[in-house]
Amino acid sequence: MSRDSAGARVADRTARRRLTALGVGLLALPLVSCVNVVGSDTPATTTPTTPAVQRPRVLSMADVDPCTLLTPEQQRTFGIDQPSRPDDSVVLNAKSCRFPNEALSTSVSFIPIPHTGIDRFAAGEVRGEVRDLSIGGFPAKENFVPVKPNLPPWCDVVVDVAPGQALNARYSKNGTTKPPFLTRDELCKRAAEAAEAAIATLMNKG
Repeated sequence: MSRDSAGARVADRTARRRLTALGVGLLALPLVSCVNVVGSDTPATTTPTTPAVQRPRVLSMADVDPCTLLTPEQQRTFGIDQPSRPDDSVVLNAKSCRFPNEALSTSVSFIPIPHTGIDRFAAGEVRGEVRDLSIGGFPAKENFVPVKPNLPPWCDVVVDVAPGQALNARYSKNGTTKPPFLTRDELCKRAAEAAEAAIATLMNKG
């Protein structure tokens, strides 16, 4: 057999292999196309999820006496020099308690709210300026309402203690003419400290 004949046979076999591979590839194309069409006709379904609120614990506000939320040691920290004064919050329909500091004409107040969650105090739901905080690992919101110059200022910190429940802590100036004259940052810092103290008291109770 001549070298030319042998070379021709090799070339022929190579050509047949290429044609076979091409045919297999062409047969596969409709299958791939069908898969893509099915995928495009089937809309992707997603289930919206709401991230769970992260709290160290769930703290129920039911039956909480607001006048027990500051221990005697904590009261000394805030300079409380008068007996606590229980009251009712008409706006929030819940019990409240005020701890006065007569020397500085300031006070710390608490309102445990067993029937209203923190969403009630979100931006757009209150007239004040709202900031997000974390108090003792609990989500919280700082609410500051700018007031007229002749009215005493205050700042609220509301803590998300349980689903549908909240704890409101307020630090307020009881008058406008007696120093110290507190800025928004100072008022809200002390309101946050009061909230931290109350949460610590509740956590230690049980």
